[in-house]
Amino acid sequence: MIRKIWGVARVEYLGFLTSKRVLFMLFAFIFLAEDVVAKMEKIATEQELPLGRFEPFILLFSYKIHVMLVPIVFVVMMSNFPSNEKSGYFTMSRINRTAWVFGEVIYAGLVGLSFILFLFLGTTAWVWKSSKFFTVWSPYMSELYVDFPEIYALNNQLFIKTETLAQGEPTEVMLHSVSLMFLYLLFLALLLMLFKLLSLKRIGIFFTVSITIIGATFDGYSKGIKWIFPITQSIYETHFHSYYAMAELPLYYSYIYFCVLIVGLLMINQWLVKRHIITED
Repeated sequence: MIRKIWGVARVEYLGFLTSKRVLFMLFAFIFLAEDVVAKMEKIATEQELPLGRFEPFILLFSYKIHVMLVPIVFVVMMSNFPSNEKSGYFTMSRINRTAWVFGEVIYAGLVGLSFILFLFLGTTAWVWKSSKFFTVWSPYMSELYVDFPEIYALNNQLFIKTETLAQGEPTEVMLHSVSLMFLYLLFLALLLMLFKLLSLKRIGIFFTVSITIIGATFDGYSKGIKWIFPITQSIYETHFHSYYAMAELPLYYSYIYFCVLIVGLLMINQWLVKRHIITED
């Protein structure tokens, strides 16, 4: 069974790496690098305050305007997930459908991890010369707002927020950010699979993009409703109060939240795939 599952995942993943869809990762990185990383590096260099090596990457997964781009690009790359090409039907006929579902889910996870790793390596390489490895937050994050308040006020979107700086160290925040975003991307992939199995592919794409945008919009407007949306659960800083040294929602709640959603969707998709044939919309 494991060999069959990995076979499906490997074939699909290799197909992705050799397709034009992989270019979306490059386009997303270029946009984020020019819009965020390059500006951070310029300010840090001009004020002679070194950046932390991981801080640009952490910021991309913290600021809601930037963090929206990652799941949206992922949905675009996975818009035809799971594949309904003839090779997909052939594979499904040679192995049992349960193995096919798990193979497709692993494939989606590999794409999500590849995207996150690509952003990490790209942002780290971009600021390598102007950054240092710190076990605590860099002078750029911890001192610039005091020494140069006017620069901070004009570029506050280029700084990690206080709730993040006060609640965790760079490596810890990065690991939580990666883990939560990975779970969110896996959740989106399973949603796309659900709608595809119901022959509602276009509605699935619209729905997954919509809950990402709407969820980011509700963050900051409603303390109760915002936790319904998965994207809010995937951002580290949203879990903490801005002015109090306490959690608004413990991080482990979000991990439980995503695990329940993912297991639930996996069970539903496994039930559907045994009773439906994937068709073109």
